[in-house]
Amino acid sequence: MNQDVGPLRTRTGLERALGHLSVLASACEDLPAPAAGLDAEWLDLHDLRNMRLVAECVARCALARTESRGAHQRDDFPDMDPAWRRHQKLRLKPEGVQLES
Repeated sequence: MNQDVGPLRTRTGLERALGHLSVLASACEDLPAPAAGLDAEWLDLHDLRNMRLVAECVARCALARTESRGAHQRDDFPDMDPAWRRHQKLRLKPEGVQLES
């Protein structure tokens, strides 16, 4: 995340980050549930899944935003675009995170 979704971003880096996050999501799906009781490793897995989901949301929004503004700086889009003076909305659907304009 620091390398590809850090302060200076590019399409290539954001796409690479989304690829890594996709692999991580697949790895998290295959882990078994605990046999019984409260399992600290199970809680850590839920934390990891949530952090991965937030990271994916950040990367998807950054990839879609074709401008630089504030802390979001794209090397491939160095200027502000007035058309992007709006919010982005994400939805978590069964098929994954989807960006809505």
